[in-house]
Amino acid sequence: MIASSKPLADDPRRKLPRHETDAVTCDLGKILDLSGSGMRVEFKGRCPMKVGQTMPIKLKTSNGSLPVTLRVVWRRRTGLLGGYQAGFQFVGIKPAQSVALATIARFGFLSTGDAQVGGTQKSKTSTRSSPGNVEASIVMAEYYDRLDLPRDATMVELKEAYRKMARKYHPDVAPGEENRQKFIALREAYDLLCDHMKRAG
Repeated sequence: MIASSKPLADDPRRKLPRHETDAVTCDLGKILDLSGSGMRVEFKGRCPMKVGQTMPIKLKTSNGSLPVTLRVVWRRRTGLLGGYQAGFQFVGIKPAQSVALATIARFGFLSTGDAQVGGTQKSKTSTRSSPGNVEASIVMAEYYDRLDLPRDATMVELKEAYRKMARKYHPDVAPGEENRQKFIALREAYDLLCDHMKRAG
């Protein structure tokens, strides 16, 4: 079952697009939106952390949890009753975690060997035939399709394809919301495929 998620309007300079999600939780507070590089959280009371502070947490989904380390980028009060919001950046993210975070942000499920289920590390053999891995393969195929690349593309071919398409859809060259969203999607695919290829190599 695919979780409720929708992309949010984003600044093209943002590394990865954000997605609203109701299928991912953490102990800090309510996750308002999530991307492969960070998230925004709402607190019922005062935010207990200061800007610049880092801390480890686990992002929880219906099929497991993913350990990540967060850095507080900003925090602000959002209401008269003492509510707060804070923006967090993921730090020290491994390539496999980057792919997993992007998948969680878009679909609300875990799909890589870096995911922890029931508090234990998943082995490659235990995940080989899991539904999450099938869905992850579909997600990766979509990233190749965005850049019009074959599944066996090299890093050189990836970079060339991205440069060619980025020049075509960059907001400075092709104004308009549709082109801006296309550029963001291309950047997401490029970043995640780079990580995927480095991990595979």
